[in-house]
Amino acid sequence: MLHEDIHESMLVDTEALRDLLSPYSTETIAGMCSSKLMSWFSTWDEVSPLISPTRQVFFLLGLMLSTEEPAEPQMFGDLEFQKAVVLLNDIFQAYAVMYWPSPEEEPQITDDWRHVREVSMPAFLHYFNTTLMASVEQIIKRVERYLAPFDSEFEEIAGLSATEALEITRWITKTFEQGVIEMQDAARQEYEARLRFLERTEAETWSIERMRKEASQGEYYAHGQRMMKALNDFLKVDKKVLVSEFGEEPANAYWTLFVSERGDSPEFTYMTEHNAAEEKPLFTVNDGSRALCPFANSLYAAVLLNYENMIQDSSFRDRFFRRRDRELEQEVEETFGKLFTEGAEFHPHVFETQDLQHEHDLVIIADGALLIIEAKASPPVEPFRDPDKAFERISRRFRSDRGIQGGYGQAMRILGRLLAGESVSLYDENRREAASISPADLDRCYAICVTRDDFGPISVDLSLLLTKSANEPYPWAINILDLNYLIDAWTYLDLGPDQLYAYLDSRLDLHGRIIAFDELDLAGAFLQHAGLEMIPRSEGSRTYFSETYSDVFDKIYDAQRGGPEFKLTTTEPVLVDVKEKLKELSMEQG
Repeated sequence: MLHEDIHESMLVDTEALRDLLSPYSTETIAGMCSSKLMSWFSTWDEVSPLISPTRQVFFLLGLMLSTEEPAEPQMFGDLEFQKAVVLLNDIFQAYAVMYWPSPEEEPQITDDWRHVREVSMPAFLHYFNTTLMASVEQIIKRVERYLAPFDSEFEEIAGLSATEALEITRWITKTFEQGVIEMQDAARQEYEARLRFLERTEAETWSIERMRKEASQGEYYAHGQRMMKALNDFLKVDKKVLVSEFGEEPANAYWTLFVSERGDSPEFTYMTEHNAAEEKPLFTVNDGSRALCPFANSLYAAVLLNYENMIQDSSFRDRFFRRRDRELEQEVEETFGKLFTEGAEFHPHVFETQDLQHEHDLVIIADGALLIIEAKASPPVEPFRDPDKAFERISRRFRSDRGIQGGYGQAMRILGRLLAGESVSLYDENRREAASISPADLDRCYAICVTRDDFGPISVDLSLLLTKSANEPYPWAINILDLNYLIDAWTYLDLGPDQLYAYLDSRLDLHGRIIAFDELDLAGAFLQHAGLEMIPRSEGSRTYFSETYSDVFDKIYDAQRGGPEFKLTTTEPVLVDVKEKLKELSMEQG
């Protein structure tokens, strides 16, 4: 199929989805989405039928907001949602298909053509398909750490500081939690009252008229009304209550920032466009005085998204970026400090020369191990839909001083000298020698680049873009959120630095031999299979790592916060060579 035909088909599917949503009420569409998201994310057994559940559900909600509230709204049910799932998957798959060669391109395919798409396709899909992979706790910490210091500036721009927005969001989600408890208790009492009601009807042989009369008054009626009210209030925010709790100006500012009204959103068609459902995830219902939130966690993500967006054209933009860099460096030091608790030397902000040239963000020396860690706070750039333009933009950011290549180059200044047999002195900001490192004292050395944001596949498989000599080791690139998950899991499982070294030693040998979209998929496989040595290292082999491997970190996160205890059990892996699987599928289709 021609790319123009794929694009046209995607537009047809998008309009079909918009038409599907048009007759239905905001409350039942958002309620159905809420029910599905909670169902998928509350159990380890139920698998979502969507490719990227959260992003696709909010794409659906964004399309809903681009339509008017119907005059005579209908109920959006399971059948309608199943139809929406088919369209959503067709739409999202179309973006990937457009990266494959058209019939006209096939005769001209070159290695460069393949490489461009090997980089740009997964980077594009990761950027637009993946939501922020952070816990609510991590988002709150990010707001407090990076945004709260600029509260006075935000208040001037939006009438509400980031801290106030976070406080209101916490209050809203707390009321949602109380609503769940109220609904569960009301449902239990209604059920018990119904049983007593039925027992009386049988014992006293009531007539139909008596049953109707008793059902419309008394104990059962009261419990039924309480349950209906709990259902009607579930996941809803009343603006009047918000005003009484926080005052008119903060409440109005919050309402403006985070509440959407159906039909008021700009035209919305592509997943690459700004989505009002993600930026304002509270949707007005009834007369507009109340708003429904289909997924409470999305409110925290919206606080981070909206306030970071305010920075782009602000007068304090440069000040924010400078502070952002410093805060990431501090966060990296704190995170590694949770694992290296005894005997390790931490040297933040050190230089290779006494006149303060060639800075390094953090150097850790621990029992014969050297970790040179560079922190990079610049986010990935938004890729273009055109593969060649996307490749240029992605690779330019990756290879810049602010990118992963830049961090690797910094770390290799020390590693290169040590590999050449040279001792290295490091100096602090006061020009005093902080450390003297001799290669004779080292058993292992690692170059590590920690990014603030998630770069997805191009950081997991550095062979895609990293430039290095054949005899130079690969670095480890990981984003700070994943690093926090990994270090927390290591401490929960009572693993130490030696197990981290074992992971890095086996993991860094896999660049160019894997297909994975998240570092935690590989780390989860390492834990589940007690190593990665079983992965084929033969030339040209590619092993796929399932995203389910990262589930171990979610389970540990829950256990650390009062959930079920997690016990690690190791299993033998089932390996899938991607090339062999594709050949097999090709033969079946032939």
